[in-house]
Amino acid sequence: MPVPTRCTRNTASAIAGAFPTRDRCARMKLRTQLIVVSLFALCLPWAGARFIYEMETVLRSGQLATLAAVAESVALLTEGRPGLLQPLVLNAVPEAAGQRVYFRTAAAMPAVDGYPESDGDVRWHPTPFVEANRPAEPLRARFLGITAAGEAYSFIGVDDPDIRYHNPATGGLASGDHIILAFGGGRAVRRYWLAPEAPGPFVAKFSRQGTVVTEPRIRGVWRDTATGYQVEVRMPLELLGERFGFAVVDGENRSRWVGSMAPDGQPGRLIRPEPAMTELLAAFGRDNLRYSLLDKQGWVLASSGGLSYRPPEGDALPAGAWMLEFLYRRVMFGTEDSAAYGPQDPLRIERTEVDRALRGERASGWYGVAGERGVAIASVALPVRVDNRVIGVLLAEQSSSEILSLTNGAVIRLLLLTLIATLLIGGGLLAYASFLSLRIRRLGRSVAGALGEDGQLTGEFPQHFASDEIGDLGRHFGQLLGRMKEYNDYLRTLASKLSHELRTPLAVVSSSLDNLHHESLSGSGAEYIERARGGAERLRQILTAMSEASRVEESIRSAELAPLDLNALLVSHVKAYRAAFGRDIECSVPEECLEITGSADLLAQMLDKLMDNAADFCPADGRIRFALECDRRSAVLRVENDGPGLPERMCGEIFASMVSVRAGQGQAPHLGLGLTIVRLIVEFHGGTVWAENCAGGVCFVVVLPLKQNRG
Repeated sequence: MPVPTRCTRNTASAIAGAFPTRDRCARMKLRTQLIVVSLFALCLPWAGARFIYEMETVLRSGQLATLAAVAESVALLTEGRPGLLQPLVLNAVPEAAGQRVYFRTAAAMPAVDGYPESDGDVRWHPTPFVEANRPAEPLRARFLGITAAGEAYSFIGVDDPDIRYHNPATGGLASGDHIILAFGGGRAVRRYWLAPEAPGPFVAKFSRQGTVVTEPRIRGVWRDTATGYQVEVRMPLELLGERFGFAVVDGENRSRWVGSMAPDGQPGRLIRPEPAMTELLAAFGRDNLRYSLLDKQGWVLASSGGLSYRPPEGDALPAGAWMLEFLYRRVMFGTEDSAAYGPQDPLRIERTEVDRALRGERASGWYGVAGERGVAIASVALPVRVDNRVIGVLLAEQSSSEILSLTNGAVIRLLLLTLIATLLIGGGLLAYASFLSLRIRRLGRSVAGALGEDGQLTGEFPQHFASDEIGDLGRHFGQLLGRMKEYNDYLRTLASKLSHELRTPLAVVSSSLDNLHHESLSGSGAEYIERARGGAERLRQILTAMSEASRVEESIRSAELAPLDLNALLVSHVKAYRAAFGRDIECSVPEECLEITGSADLLAQMLDKLMDNAADFCPADGRIRFALECDRRSAVLRVENDGPGLPERMCGEIFASMVSVRAGQGQAPHLGLGLTIVRLIVEFHGGTVWAENCAGGVCFVVVLPLKQNRG
C-alpha cells in the first residue's frame, strides 16, 4: 500500500539542497566564494611593496646622511681657503646701491641678432626689478646676462606698447625710449645710453663734458616685438668692473622707468661665477653629485658636477613597466615628493634649507622632479664661515636615480612574481572549486536519482569512498536513504501483514458475537451485541480496503498492457453505475474511437473509485457526469459531481495516502486510499490526474496518452 509519509522529488530536492542559509555569503556559488577568498592573495604584492617602500626609505635616509657627511668635509676644506672666499665676504656686506645683477658663464657668446632664442639656454634674471611711477600700463623688463671668452652679453626685453625712437634734431643723448647702462668699480661709475634712431644695430653713447660721444666697444641690436622691444648688447668684460646696473626709461614720461637701479642711481654689485671657487669645487663634483657655493642672497658663485635623473645604463625599465611603477608610487603608497625641484642649473637658489644654513644650521630636504616619476633630489645645505661669521652656503645635491633603479627593479620583479602567484592561487582555487562543485552536483543528482518515477525510493545510491567532508556527507545521505527505504518497505508490507494477522482474531470475535446473538439476552445486552458486531464489520471493511490497496500495487507490478477502446470501456461502466447506484448519470464520448494502451482491469478500478467518490459527495438530487474528449495526443476524462467544493489547500494533497476531506464519519469507514489508487493507476499508464473546483461542485481530470503516443 502507499506509505503514509510519501517521499516526493520535492523532498529529494530539499534533502539535496539542505545547505542554503539566509546568510548573504551562502547565496553565492561555491566557485564565487573561493574566488573571493583568493583575492586575499593580493596581500602578497602589498606586503612585498610595503617592504620595498621601507627599504627605499632607509636607503634615502642613508643617502642623505652620507651626502651630509661628505658635504661637511668639503665645507671645512673651503673654509680653510679664506683668500678664495673674498667675493663671498664682499657680497655679505649690505649696501644702499641698486639691485645686484647676475651674469652667468657660458662656453660661447650668443649671436647678437635681437633674439634670445639663439642662445639655446634662456634663463632670465630671477629677481623682479624696481619700477617707478607705475601707471595703468606699467613698463615690464626682463634681463639676461652672460660672460664668455672675455666678453659680456646682455639681453633686455621690454613690454611697452608705445615705442618712441630718438630724434637727432632735438639733440642730447636720448629723446625717446632708451636704456641706461652703468658699470665700473668704486666711485668710478660710467653711464652709457642705448637710444637708437630706428630698429636695428646701434652703438652706445655717453656724455663727455656736455658732448655726446659714441662708444664703439658697446654695440647692440634693437628689435621691435608685438608687446614692445628687445635689445641685445655686447661689450668687453673688462669694461664692467665690480658693479653693473641698467634702467629702462620711457621717452614720453622720464619719471616712468624700470630696472635694477634708478636712472641716476648707483648700480649694484655685479655677481658672476668665480673661477677660483669653481676650480676648488671641481675636485669634488661628479656625475649625479653637484656642489654649489652660494652667497648670502642665494646667488650661485661656483658650481661643480651635475644631476642625473636617469637610471644607470642597463637598469632602464622595460616597456610597459611604467604602469607597475605608477601603481607602486601613486596608488599604493603615494611616494611622490610634494616639494617640486626648481631649474636643473639655477642662477639663484632660494629654499628652506638654504635659509636655515644662513642662520648657522645644517639643513636638508627632498624634492620631486617634474616629469621624472620616482626621482627625487636630496639637498644638504651647510653654512660657510669666515671668522665665525656666516658669509655663504655650501649646497650639496644628489638625485635618487640609483635608489630608483634598485627599487624599480625590485618592484617590477616583486609585482610580476606575486601577480603570477596570485593568478596561480586564484586559478588553483577556481579549479578546486569546480572540482568540489562537480562532486556536490554529483551528490545532488545521486540523491535525486534515488527516487523512482513513481516517487518511491529505489535504493540505487552509489557508495562514497572519499575521506573528506563531502565523502562523509555522501555516506550520511546513503545511510539516511537506506533507512528510509527500509522504513518504506516495512510500511509497504504492513497492510498485508496486518490484514493477515488480524483476520483470524477478527473472525473469532465475529463468530462469537454471532453465537451470542442467538442466546437469550436482556434488551441492553442485545444492544451491546449489535454495536460490537457493527464495529467488527467496520474492522473487516478496513482490512478489505487495505488488502485492496496492496492488491492494486501487486496488480500494477504484474499487469499486462494491451490496446483497448476507452469509449466502449467508459460507456459500459456508466451503464452499470446507473443500475447499481440508481442515479441518472450523464455520459458523453467523442465520435472517433480513442484507443489507448493499458490494462482494462486497472482502468475499471480507477472508474469505480472515481464513481464511489462522486456518489459519496453528490447530493441525492445532484448531477454526476462523465465526459471523454480528445485533446491533441491525449484522451481527457472529466468526472464532475455536484456538491461541496474542495478546500484550496487540499487540491494538491487529495491524492496522497490517508487523506480525506469528509466532514464526519459515515456508516462505512474511509481511509483516504481510493483516490490514491486512482493516482497510482493513472501514473502507471503514463498519465496525470488532478482535481479542481467547478461551478456547483468538483471535477476530477484524468489525462491518458493515446496509443500512438504511448512511449
